[in-house]
Amino acid sequence: MTRRRPTSTSRAARRSARRGISLIELMVVVAIIAALLAILLPSLKNAREAAKVAKCQANLRSYGQGNKMYMTDSTNWYVPINHPYAKDTTGSWGVRWMQNRLYMDIMNAKMGDKWVGESEWDDGLLCPSMPPRTDDALHPYVDQWRVYAFNHEGVQWVGPSNGDGYLGVNRFDLEQPSRTIMMVDASDWHTIKSRANYVLWWDRFGDNYGTIGGTGVWSEVAYRHQERVNTINFDLSTHLLTKDEAWPADTQAKSLLWDVVRP
Repeated sequence: MTRRRPTSTSRAARRSARRGISLIELMVVVAIIAALLAILLPSLKNAREAAKVAKCQANLRSYGQGNKMYMTDSTNWYVPINHPYAKDTTGSWGVRWMQNRLYMDIMNAKMGDKWVGESEWDDGLLCPSMPPRTDDALHPYVDQWRVYAFNHEGVQWVGPSNGDGYLGVNRFDLEQPSRTIMMVDASDWHTIKSRANYVLWWDRFGDNYGTIGGTGVWSEVAYRHQERVNTINFDLSTHLLTKDEAWPADTQAKSLLWDVVRP
């Protein structure tokens, strides 16, 4: 039987296989992979942030729907930002909204046992873009105090404003519920219009809570979604606002957005 002589093509293929990949070829492959990563990573980051925004808005809708249910059961009064039937260990603000028993029942929260007035909420209701809290010695485990705030711009105290009064709003006092913020991303549990001023607060302190260098950052609106903020209005519509949308230059626009009760 006659053996076939290998062709020049097959010999070249065997030599190429023995030789392996060259440095230039390797560099070309690495460059292609780097270019693909440069294209894909921003898209992946944006997709992750979009998912966080959507989860945050779903949380706000849950809080808002619970507030509407509370209002239905409480003769047209929304859950009070503060009321006096008990006081926490600081003895200053009385019972906050997240400690309200009826609202806690609606939201499936429960009372804790670490201190007077402690409430324990589902971690799934935390904003996914919120940083971990390590700076709150009094309440290191109660993140609901530091993630979403009720807006109480223009809401008047009934009685003394030292924890013995009542800070709440009746639905008939709302002039434009579809345009007015009920809750918002924040570094505290309550906020007012002036704390949306990102130049004075967010741009200087970021997502911090407490006192920094002697300057308080209580009640700060948190632009934690790539310099944007999630809000829910009293009609339960959610919005992702830029800084200039949440803090517009026009005074009337600010009033329409933030004044729960018009002055």
